[in-house]
Order: sequence, then structure tokens, then C-alpha cells
Amino acid sequence: MNHLRNHKIFSFAIAWTTLTFLSCNRIIDCTHEADETAGITVSTSNISEICLAPENHIGENYKVDQIGSYAGIKTIAILENSSCDTAGFPVIDFDQFSLIAQFAEGEGDGTTFLREVTMDTVAMTYTYTVTVRVCGRSKVFVNSLNWILVPKIPSGYTVLYEKITE
Repeated sequence: MNHLRNHKIFSFAIAWTTLTFLSCNRIIDCTHEADETAGITVSTSNISEICLAPENHIGENYKVDQIGSYAGIKTIAILENSSCDTAGFPVIDFDQFSLIAQFAEGEGDGTTFLREVTMDTVAMTYTYTVTVRVCGRSKVFVNSLNWILVPKIPSGYTVLYEKITE
């Protein structure tokens, strides 16, 4: 009888250890494999985040709607990284477009970002929502300044920044 009890305990311990091991080593199937844009977003911007390290801009948002402000962003990039080549920054026609950014981060090596901009003509606002879609097993933080190009923000409009974590 005691032998049977010991066998049950041993079998339970093996099953529990196996399940624990398998669950810790499972691959997380991430629903969203890439960053996406939505709303009136024209495109993401290829401003090098190597030059503008997101971790140096935690909690910051940017609205760039004139060439002088853009030159200021380039100056910040060079101050942060003296080897930064701002010649790689895109040429932007600020008569037609504005550039906005919002810092966001998520924990997990499969984290992606959904960048969406909507315009409310009554409230005179652009709302920039970054949805952080957290995914992955690792505890690595993925962060981004989420630079995007939008139709020129009209004079008198305000940009509202929202962040959602899924």
C-alpha cells in the first residue's frame, strides 16, 4: 500500500515537472508580427532611432511642423550621438506634412506598435494613439519614438497623445 502511494506521488512529481518545463519553454504566438499604421497617417518616418535613442526621450512627444523645428531635432540627434549622420533623415515638405512622435515601450521581444492618427474638425484636434501590443517571452523592453508623417496640422489645432497597452 505504501509502495502504491509512493508511486502516485512520484508519478505526480514527474508530470508536474514535465508540464512546468514545457510551459516555460513554449513559444508565444504573437498575433501582430509587425508595426502598423491606421487613420490619417501618411507613413512612418525613417528617422534613425540610433541617432535619437528612445530611452533618452522617455515620456516625450514631438510635433514638428516647420523646417526650423526639424533642424532642432537633427541638432539633438548629433548631440546625443556625434557619429549620427542626419543626412539620412527624410526630406519633408512642411507645407504639406507634419511629423509627430510619441515615446512608448513594452516588455517582450515580440512587442509591436499600432500608430493611429485621427482628426476632429469640430474640436480642432489631431489625436495620436499608440497601441503597444506586448508579446513575447523575454523580459526585454522594446521602445520607440513612433515617428510618423501626417497631413499638415492646421494652424490652431492641438495634438493629443494617447497610449494604450494590450
